[in-house]
Amino acid sequence: MAVYINKGEQEENAFMQGYEWLAAIVESQDREKAVELREKFSKIWSGYDEEGDASEIFNFFIDNSEDLFACISENTGGRENNRSLEVESFFALVMSTLSTFEEAEAIQNAVRRLCDLLGSRADQQPELRLRLLMQLYNTFTEQMPRFHIFQNVLQYAAKANLFDQVLPYLKYLDAWMVDWKNNED
Repeated sequence: MAVYINKGEQEENAFMQGYEWLAAIVESQDREKAVELREKFSKIWSGYDEEGDASEIFNFFIDNSEDLFACISENTGGRENNRSLEVESFFALVMSTLSTFEEAEAIQNAVRRLCDLLGSRADQQPELRLRLLMQLYNTFTEQMPRFHIFQNVLQYAAKANLFDQVLPYLKYLDAWMVDWKNNED
């Protein structure tokens, strides 16, 4: 299970903590890109209302997350790897931004972007990516984007040869389909 970072005030704010962690990772890979990242986030942060929609922060995080899976050592693998837990926690924070979105269409677009990012590579941390897709599915209590997410879970599991990990959930599929259908209206 991922670790959620509680949203606090100013420097303690979880989004700021997530940015600082992301900036440290980027800086370890490319100092010039880290400077550019800092400038972009500074503009976003200065306009962010802590009580409002965090869609710009979400987009910033997604735009700069492509290489996070590459920073996890393949040798240690699994959940014992601290970097793997850090990446999982970062994406838990990214998913938490979805609760601030005000429009259903914005949520659906964000979910699509996150599914595309997580499902993009089956050769790089496939178990973590699948776990994150499943976590995304469980982020929503309302059914709105769940059908789309579950499709992505199944497609990614097949692509990454991890279908055995989602097989136990298929017994719930009939009930879920009824829920998805009822919530379409």
